[in-house]
Amino acid sequence: FKFFYEKLKNGTLEIRQTLEPNHSKMYLFEARDTLGGTQPGSMIVGSSNLSHNGLNSQNELNVVFHDLSYNDGKELFDKLWTSAAVIADKDNIKDFDEKVIKRIWLDKMPSPYSMYLRVLDEYFKINYEDGKFKSPRNINESYMDFEYQTDAVKESLDRISRHNGVIIADVVGLGKSIIASAIAYNLNLPVVIIAPPHLKEQWEDYCKDFHFRKRAHIRSSGLIEEALQDFA
Repeated sequence: FKFFYEKLKNGTLEIRQTLEPNHSKMYLFEARDTLGGTQPGSMIVGSSNLSHNGLNSQNELNVVFHDLSYNDGKELFDKLWTSAAVIADKDNIKDFDEKVIKRIWLDKMPSPYSMYLRVLDEYFKINYEDGKFKSPRNINESYMDFEYQTDAVKESLDRISRHNGVIIADVVGLGKSIIASAIAYNLNLPVVIIAPPHLKEQWEDYCKDFHFRKRAHIRSSGLIEEALQDFA
């Protein structure tokens, strides 16, 4: 990258992009007059990208022309080059610095605080958008949408999609049962509920309120094996 960047700055490299998509690869090497000979140059056409893998380590198919076919390639290149948009050259290096160099990894050393934020984002970001799930109030209008509960539902759905499970843990009274019921509704899967005996009726109410669309099994904590057998 630094090699090409220096060539951009000293004017020996210019990058343009064709106005229309063009996936072909063509490399032109113009012969210097001082070398003598009768051929105007060489043209390589094939599948190689201008990269280490494309030119060295991968199996690619390319054909080299040393005859007057070079002139046909040069004519096509000049036509495309003239109409192409300038991406980077010596005259626009300041724009390239502002829009590219300052925004990429080159010679960058992130601060410890930036790395800390990056780790937090990686571990705790929520990929579920508001329109992709139903909140407790969307499911049953008798419930209210508290932001911390809807965030918990979104985050839990995201964790389940990535890790196939989630644990909801918080102090008493913040609506863990409501959060779990909303998650079950959004997953639309068979539900097994293991709860203390005195909470069985409460969970039966949640099953009705949140319209579990597939059968639900409610068992006390002493009947886990029975619940699994019913579920199977």
